[in-house]
Amino acid sequence: MACLRVSGLDEAATSEAVVRALAAKGGCSPADIRVGDIHIGYSGTGSALVRCPIEAANAAASLGRVTIGWAAARVEALEPEVLKCYKCLGIGHTRATCPSPIERGDLCFRCSKPGHRGVVCQAEAFCAVCHQAWLLMQPP
Repeated sequence: MACLRVSGLDEAATSEAVVRALAAKGGCSPADIRVGDIHIGYSGTGSALVRCPIEAANAAASLGRVTIGWAAARVEALEPEVLKCYKCLGIGHTRATCPSPIERGDLCFRCSKPGHRGVVCQAEAFCAVCHQAWLLMQPP
């Protein structure tokens, strides 16, 4: 699966219309396409994130624009998300394959303190992973 951003949608555009247009241009089944909520921006046009098979995403992104309803919506491929470990807060692996003995699963992603989540955190940013790496690089 790949992720696309579809932007420039008019206010009448629906998730079903996005699915139909991308399935037709991408050559895949509509059942294989997942569309997130359509968010309306300040300019009055909408955008949505879409997950679809890689072949369909490449076909749609190579076109650059797809007609959805009355608008020629812009289609762009997004970079794949980096794997994140919720055990050690490292990147490039997941909890199931974590090589670290350190347990940071209860820490906030933003401030590295326990008891809350990064979504609601207002504290100053502090990365426990970066701080530990910095300490290891310091001369004795």
